[in-house]
Amino acid sequence: EVFETPQGREVLLDLAKYCNVATTSFVAGDPHQTALNEGRRDVFNHIAEMQGLTPADFPDIVKEQDA
Repeated sequence: EVFETPQGREVLLDLAKYCNVATTSFVAGDPHQTALNEGRRDVFNHIAEMQGLTPADFPDIVKEQDA
């Protein structure tokens, strides 16, 4: 329920941006940064799954971020 409020949606959108949902987590030549990026993405994916969201919903979330 927490992410279904307007404030919660704002937090979800901020997490999507911080966790680089719209980009690859891979950083050439830097396995540590790649692992950090992937960890961030994993946290967002877990929250999204708990909210009933799927990766198919992510483009809409990214569009909403940019609005």
